[in-house]
Amino acid sequence: MQKKSIEYFINENGCHICTSHRKDSKGYPNMWYKGKHVSVYRYVYEQYNQCSILKRCGTECIQIRHECDNPACINPLHLLEGTSHDNHMDMVKRGRCNNARPDGVNYRKKKLTWENVRFIRENIRITGTKLAEMFNVSDTTIYEIRLNERYKI
Repeated sequence: MQKKSIEYFINENGCHICTSHRKDSKGYPNMWYKGKHVSVYRYVYEQYNQCSILKRCGTECIQIRHECDNPACINPLHLLEGTSHDNHMDMVKRGRCNNARPDGVNYRKKKLTWENVRFIRENIRITGTKLAEMFNVSDTTIYEIRLNERYKI
């Protein structure tokens, strides 16, 4: 079975916008390759650089980042290797992550300020249930904050 050809147009920023493959909910085009569901941009990167990223994964797998910040772009000149931390820092620098600390640690659906966290940790005589009610979070969140598993300092 022959793989579907990759078609694209070039926009004003030099991005190669994939038009031949269906995009996921985040706008990344995907394809089937060797029986696996893969991102078109990752496939293009590997073909252009004649490498296999998966074979070079160590403790942290290599991610392909979009320098142009356009998920539909498959221009190999706009694609860079990096770690998940590099990818997250790209989001922070480009303002696409409004709930991150300056050091790049992300807290999804952040409800608590650092002052709230300090209050929770310092007031050990107040029950976790009471604190959860005060701050509109779960008992588990309070427990994890007190164990320094969330909002690590």
